[in-house]
Amino acid sequence: MEYQRKKFVYKIATFLKATGDKTVTLEKLLHQALKKFPKALDRAENPDGTEFRFLNYSGNHLIAESAQSIFGCEFLAFEQGADQSTIKIDPSATSVDVDAMLANKGEEFLAGAIYFGVAGNHVVLVQSKALRSKDLEAYINWILVEKTKVLSADNRIGLADHTPSKKTVKGVRGIEISSPIHLEAMSLPIAKGDREKQEEKHAFVPLKFGGKAWDVVKTMFGDGFDLPDGLKVADLANAPDIEVKVFLKWKASRNEDDVDFMNSIAKNLSHVSDEFDYTIHTRTGTITKDEFKIEQPFSYGWSKGRPKFEDIFPKMAAWLAELVELGKITV
Repeated sequence: MEYQRKKFVYKIATFLKATGDKTVTLEKLLHQALKKFPKALDRAENPDGTEFRFLNYSGNHLIAESAQSIFGCEFLAFEQGADQSTIKIDPSATSVDVDAMLANKGEEFLAGAIYFGVAGNHVVLVQSKALRSKDLEAYINWILVEKTKVLSADNRIGLADHTPSKKTVKGVRGIEISSPIHLEAMSLPIAKGDREKQEEKHAFVPLKFGGKAWDVVKTMFGDGFDLPDGLKVADLANAPDIEVKVFLKWKASRNEDDVDFMNSIAKNLSHVSDEFDYTIHTRTGTITKDEFKIEQPFSYGWSKGRPKFEDIFPKMAAWLAELVELGKITV
């Protein structure tokens, strides 16, 4: 049997509004939704007019007969009528030939896949480059709220990161975000032959902020902060990517509870992976990104373009049980 090795990623399903019933979990809602639409393609969402996304396989899996089961699911995406590009491997060629394969009649090329297991509101997933946790979150809300209406229209589910223990959160003072920030030189409108302005152009090049870290800073803090759009750097005509750290610090006590703040970080930055790092500074120490992100690589059986379900889902269930036993998550 062939094997693949990828990261298992832990998420916790959070409700925008309390349902008033503790027995209502993501696992239970998925069972209800799939029961309403048992045919796979009847569950297909077409969010952009070209790509289709749907829950395909689902089933319960056990580590052992006495253990809690996990509800394993396969989330797939395809683009109707798409072809698959291929290259001809020719070591002697100065440029290799590019061609395309067409799917057979009644078939489509797979655009991406996520394999995930759910136990109550605990989620373990393996994502692909083309299909990410944010795509799964969007689809879950579509099928539960819009398609099947098993969740009320005024509610939503988020796939959040783990929130560090309350014991480690005492007096949040600030958040530090670090990442390469791209600075793009902007052209200056200078009249032809104007030597003085031409010299000024070379001395002060206006640079525009960009990159994931800067986008997140703007998204997180919005219009409440007067953020600059760019800066001028002398003698830099072609600015490279540079490492920038943004440290936002509170000089006075915040109105928001520390745990609520940590929960908001776990939710709002849940779909960030390797784009940037962040650290929460508290009165008693620091809390790093790794304490929010619970991930671990695993090997699992692979056959005919997909994992062996009898291998990957029990391993997800076993990992969840281990996280509970180690005290990293609570049931």
